[in-house]
Amino acid sequence: FFPEVAEPEANDPVCLDRSSRAAFNSGWYAAENLPPIARWMGRAAMIRFQTRTLSRLRFDLTCHMPDLAERPLSLEFHFRGRPVGRLLLAQNGWTKTELDLREAVAGASQKQAIEAVFEIRASRTWQPCATNPESSDDRELSIAVCNVEIFG
Repeated sequence: FFPEVAEPEANDPVCLDRSSRAAFNSGWYAAENLPPIARWMGRAAMIRFQTRTLSRLRFDLTCHMPDLAERPLSLEFHFRGRPVGRLLLAQNGWTKTELDLREAVAGASQKQAIEAVFEIRASRTWQPCATNPESSDDRELSIAVCNVEIFG
């Protein structure tokens, strides 16, 4: 699955977007310097990784949709197919998000690595070129994510 199992500690997280221990597939665009270095996603995206211990997941996200105040963006977070959180974005700018995953991994053996799938689902997308005539970016975007950390 992956060359190495991510081994986070309670106070020493593993940063998934800065290592080869996770796969950003299904819904992610290539990393780019916004700044910071982040990945945009479309309507839904997944991060796959393996770990033996996991208590929480933390990440930063931003959205550049021009009409968030009038039409907030709804985000749903799923871990291993189970809903683990929701967020309603009503303004642009970076937001730190932290999810408690202890219940979602309860019962998993710590001797054997679990295959983890973290999914983010957005209620809608936008195209930068549709609101900015100087942009040629026709991607369908919702949010950008960076500093994805898991804690043991």
